[in-house]
Amino acid sequence: MTNILKNKIVLLIILILWIFPVIASANYQESTVGGTLEAEVKPKEPKPNEMITVKLKGFGFNLNLSKVTWAVNDEVLAEGIGLAEFSFRNGRVGWITSVDAIITTPDNRFIVKNLTFRPAEVELLFEANSFIPNWYRGAALPTAGSLLTVMAEPNIRVFDQLIDARELVFEWTRNNTRLTGSSGLGRNTITFTLNPETERAVVGVKVSHPSSGITASGNLTINANQAEILLYEVKPLSGVNQAKVLNNQNHQAEGDVISLKAEPFYFPINDVLSQLQYIWKAGEEVIKDISSRQREITFQTNQSSAGSSIISVEVNNPRNPKQTGQASVNLNLNEFFGQ
Repeated sequence: MTNILKNKIVLLIILILWIFPVIASANYQESTVGGTLEAEVKPKEPKPNEMITVKLKGFGFNLNLSKVTWAVNDEVLAEGIGLAEFSFRNGRVGWITSVDAIITTPDNRFIVKNLTFRPAEVELLFEANSFIPNWYRGAALPTAGSLLTVMAEPNIRVFDQLIDARELVFEWTRNNTRLTGSSGLGRNTITFTLNPETERAVVGVKVSHPSSGITASGNLTINANQAEILLYEVKPLSGVNQAKVLNNQNHQAEGDVISLKAEPFYFPINDVLSQLQYIWKAGEEVIKDISSRQREITFQTNQSSAGSSIISVEVNNPRNPKQTGQASVNLNLNEFFGQ
């Protein structure tokens, strides 16, 4: 490309950036000077480091007979007659990628389309206010009716400087409904209850930086899990034996007594402390004279007999019929003597 042509292109790009109106999209801006030229960008919301394809469509001139020059950050990467499609890789967060399509028509007119990509991203994380034992290293999963907190962690940079969430505007949706009351400047979290009927929530957020116009969008689907009851043996000195779950097992106690503890996973924390009801059974018989709040129970074992009993527990949440669970273990026992 000659220096004269390069100078003309630079002047045209300056006109685009300073004089002509800008069309804003989710992650890029575009402008055209010298004629009518549309650009189809795929994907529509390009992510950082993602391959992008731009396809041109011209009006009022024959694009197929025109010379098309493609430049990325002022470096010419491709040119040819009728070269209406071009692919390139988007930059990382904080980088600006400027793409110019310079059209030279058969009658020597110049038309320039400029697309400026300023990639950003946002990650959505959620936390369920559900119970797990303090020694458990896994996540507290949501169940139907759980209280959820969703947090947006945006990665929006201007001149490679990370923008603080307090300077960003957050627009939240849940199940395609705008959450106007939860949206606004610096509002990067929302809290809601997972609907017991649908047992599913699709949360979306659009984050924008008013000063630069940079935006990022994200969405998250949260599905309800099943509440669980897991049975563990409680050792006199060391406490709960976390290494072995007794559910649906044949278990032989090592001493004359055995204590079992029912751990309720993923029930609402407040309900675990005050609402859950525990029904213990030996075989088909309900074990009486114990509190319905009792999570731990002790039996005397039968070391000399080969007989066994199925000990089971059913846990219900009166505040939410969908939050229930049960567990059982097969033990050699003599009698229940309570705890």
